[in-house]
Amino acid sequence: MTITARPYRDLRDLKEMQAVLTAGQQAANHAYYVHPGDLSWWLFYTDENCLDTKICLWEWNSTLAGWSLLSNSCRTFDVFVRPELHGRSLEAKIMLWAEESQSINLRNLHGINIRSMWVSENDRSRIQWLEMRGFNPSQQGMLLMQRSLGSDLPGVHLPAGFQVRPVVGESEVRLRAEVSYAAFESLKPFEDYQQRMLRFMRSPVYQSGLDLVTVSPEGRFASFCLLWPDTVNRIGLFEPVGTHPDFQSKGLGKAVVAFGLQRLSELGMTHASVCVETDNLPAIRLYESMGFRSTSRLLTYEKPL
Repeated sequence: MTITARPYRDLRDLKEMQAVLTAGQQAANHAYYVHPGDLSWWLFYTDENCLDTKICLWEWNSTLAGWSLLSNSCRTFDVFVRPELHGRSLEAKIMLWAEESQSINLRNLHGINIRSMWVSENDRSRIQWLEMRGFNPSQQGMLLMQRSLGSDLPGVHLPAGFQVRPVVGESEVRLRAEVSYAAFESLKPFEDYQQRMLRFMRSPVYQSGLDLVTVSPEGRFASFCLLWPDTVNRIGLFEPVGTHPDFQSKGLGKAVVAFGLQRLSELGMTHASVCVETDNLPAIRLYESMGFRSTSRLLTYEKPL
């Protein structure tokens, strides 16, 4: 058995990494595998552009066995392996390398702790490894919420004068940046934020037809959601979703999500999913009102450096 490690190279690697996630979701082996759309979002909507230093691909006899992703901004390391390797020695080897490598990075940046996210509460193998290494669960966690895309989809209800539609493209980058900048209360200088949005819109993973917004009578973007279809497992992901504070409590978050559910159904998806922080009660209530139900609790483990 020959095991080699190498940095990320190009979009062919992205497709192989996503195939690991797709296979993991199909296996249903108690480990949590993020949606392939999550990976596209992480890699191309970021200020950390050195993908070759953030990502390590581990190959077993020239076949991708798993991969690790390091994020300095989130203080995290995450590892995903082919489902038949979960809980095996190779996974432990990758986990140890990722933890030690990211610990060095974060110490150099004067970080105080290191984290691993997306740990299923039912994944005893991953939890035992993290606890053995001195990690403890943090208060921060996520809920995976899902719903079917059958015939009971909610209707799109908009206040008078509002519309819901896809983003046209780069010509609307400022409007698109403004709504998410306000929704997420970003502290970045707005021009930097807009440039990041523009880079993402020019990336190979962005599709304007899956970037949905509600538009006010005066032409402002009021709420938004980005859709990520998985044509293999036929699960569509919402990531991210938000509403401008000026337009909250008008049902516009529900309207754009309802439109997104209809769009995913048209694309052949059978289920929709979204991840939400466990303490974000307004978002949880919104998704529950749209037919989503919590299916799994996802933990974050951390330890001091």
